[in-house]
Amino acid sequence: MTIDLWFPTAIYHEDLKPTQHTKDRMIEYFDSIHHETDIKDGRYSGDIHQNYQLFNDPRFQWLNTEVSFHCKKFLSAFNVDVDKISIYASKAWPVIIKKGGDIFRHTHPNSVLSVVYYPQSSNPLNGGKLKFHSPNTRHMPVHPEELNDLTYSDTLYVPEEGRLFIFPSHIEHEVERYNGITPRYSICLLYTSPSPRDRTRSRMPSSA
Repeated sequence: MTIDLWFPTAIYHEDLKPTQHTKDRMIEYFDSIHHETDIKDGRYSGDIHQNYQLFNDPRFQWLNTEVSFHCKKFLSAFNVDVDKISIYASKAWPVIIKKGGDIFRHTHPNSVLSVVYYPQSSNPLNGGKLKFHSPNTRHMPVHPEELNDLTYSDTLYVPEEGRLFIFPSHIEHEVERYNGITPRYSICLLYTSPSPRDRTRSRMPSSA
């Protein structure tokens, strides 16, 4: 018997290793927001507060470079010639989740790739996992005794400190309820293609 698995969902992840100085500067940025902002409902998302240009902050220059490199690696896995395409970071914002907070299920319809990086996390037992939902909404009306590669409809990732995720922006994702005492910090970036009139002069820069 042969069963072919077609139409896979690709999720890229890599553990990054910033210098202690670089990490401290990023955490310092998050700490200032945490201490100076009235965070309601256990979560702060910079895109809602018009704070979505972290790629212009020198404290995140190292991350810009790393994300650009890994986005190219991800696209290359699709046999994309990254020297012939135009893609750039359109938004980058901080996310802070406190005890009891979560992020509802959503997508990023106006971008090509979505990126999440965790400069600070906590014990995996504290929850706050990153959950992805299968884009294949048509499943056979059967009830398997045990899930396998043919029947999974979602998957969970632990937000390990220093871990980077890259995935197609059309994939629905969410953050489960977080129960830790230490705030859960993450950075979200969106990569998109320029409008047709800009395609001849816009490329993915080496520093994103």
